Amino acid sequence: MVATEVEVIDRMLRLGASNEMVSEFFGLTHQEVALRRRMLNLSPRRGRWPILTEGQESTLWEQWRLRMKASGTALHDQAAMLNVAMDLAEVHSLPLSVVWNAIREWIKQNGSSKASPMRSIE
Repeated sequence: MVATEVEVIDRMLRLGASNEMVSEFFGLTHQEVALRRRMLNLSPRRGRWPILTEGQESTLWEQWRLRMKASGTALHDQAAMLNVAMDLAEVHSLPLSVVWNAIREWIKQNGSSKASPMRSIE
C-alpha cells in the first residue's frame, strides 16, 4: 500500500467506515481491515449503525448539495465523493458509513425518475 492510501484508510476507519466500505475502495479483506483497526487502537463496532434524524439528514443533504455544486464533483467520481463524505462525517460527528449510505441513496434518487424534486442536485 502506498502511504497516501494508508492515510485515507486510517481516516476512513477513524471516521467510522465499515469493513465493506474499505474493502470496496481498497480491496482489503475483513482480516486486513480488522488488523488495521487494531493498529489504530480502534475498538470493533458492535450493533447497527445509527439512523439519521430528519434534521440531520436535511442538514447533511443541503451541505452535500452545496458542496457538489461548488466543486463540480461528478456523481460517479467515487474518490472525490469519498472525500466529501469524510469531510461531512467529520464536521457532523457522524459515522462515515452512515454519511456514505445517505449520499449513495441521494445519488440513486437523483438518477431515478421517482426522485423527489427537493432531492434534485440542481
